[in-house]
This record gives sequence, C-alpha cells and structure tokens, in this order.
Amino acid sequence: MKIKIALLFTLTVYLTFLSFAQKKGMISLIGDWESESIEDSHLTIIKINPDSTFLIQKDLTADYLYRLSGNRIIRTLLTKHSEKTVIDTAYYKFTKNSLIITFPKKGNDKIIEMVRLKGKGHSVKSIAGNYTWKYPNGHTAFSKFTRDGKWLFRVPEQIINGKYTLYEDKITFYYSNKQADYEKRMYFVKSNQLLLRDARTGLQSYYKKVDYFPEE
Repeated sequence: MKIKIALLFTLTVYLTFLSFAQKKGMISLIGDWESESIEDSHLTIIKINPDSTFLIQKDLTADYLYRLSGNRIIRTLLTKHSEKTVIDTAYYKFTKNSLIITFPKKGNDKIIEMVRLKGKGHSVKSIAGNYTWKYPNGHTAFSKFTRDGKWLFRVPEQIINGKYTLYEDKITFYYSNKQADYEKRMYFVKSNQLLLRDARTGLQSYYKKVDYFPEE
C-alpha cells in the first residue's frame, strides 16, 4: 500500500512539474520572433500567441541607415550581399497621424503615406517610431525608424497560420491551410533569443524577439 502511495505521489509530482515546465515554456515562447538570417532579402517572422495559435510571415526586407537634413531624409541601404552602396534622398513631412515621404522622380514623384502606430514614447515631433502602409502587392508594409538612425523595412509576401502544441521541449506547428501537414521542432529560449531545431532533419534556425509585427 505504501509503495502504491509513494508511486502515486511521485507521479503527481512529475505531472505537476511537467505542467509547470510546459506553462513556463509557453510563457517564454509567447511573442514576436524574427529570423536572424536573411536569404535573398527575405526573412521569417513568427508570432506565437497565448491561445495556441501562430502566424508565420515570409517578409521582403531592407535595412537602411538614415539621417535628417532640414526636410530631407537621406538613407543608405545596408546589405551584405553587394559591394554597391545605395544612397537616395527623399523629402518628409508630418501630418497629425502620418509620415509622408516623397521620393523625387522625373515626371512622377513617388509618395508614401505611413500611418504611425502609437506606443510607448510616441511623439509627432520625432520621426522615430513604427509605421504601416498599404504596399503595391496588397499587403501591409511596415517601417521602424530607430532613434540611433536605423530604418527597417518589412513587407509580407507569404502568410501562414495555424495552431501549435507543446510537449516538454518540443513545439508542433499544425498548418490550417494544409490540414495534413505539420512540423515538429525542438525549441530553446534564452533571454530574447529562440532556437528551433527540426526534429527530423536536425536543421537549426535562430530568432530574436522583436517589438513589432506587421499584420494584415
């Protein structure tokens, strides 16, 4: 009888620990993650929600350095894949909720009206912040201007969603648009970095936590 009680107690402790570990793992996974590697000017953003749903975006990306001079914004394209440095100049102005950037072109200026996303530190007097606008491909584009002179550009080209389950150190993604397809990954979270390892092939991918997610 004592052995049965001891076994039952051990099982209860193990299940409690497993439940706690899963909840802790789930909490650390919740949020927006951006791939640290860029392939062909594309990166992957994963949004993991607390309701066991997820969304994956394949984004076209471009990162710039920028500086302001009067009403001009001068940007330099950052790229590891080309020795060519691309610099262009545009003009900017603020409205109540938007940033309007005009790229001069012969006969037909290119004008982009970006809607500012309000958040912590929001100020219409500063260009720093997050913005969205409709891109020609029909998706919502996103730009982040940082205070230290970086201009990040993202626009989705492919969007996948579905549900996920957790078991110990494994996360399984079930895709809603491919009912029979799923992917199982080992995961490890440390601070603001996420490692995903394909349980079948062993291929690894690294992600960093970000404070934005350009959704439709």
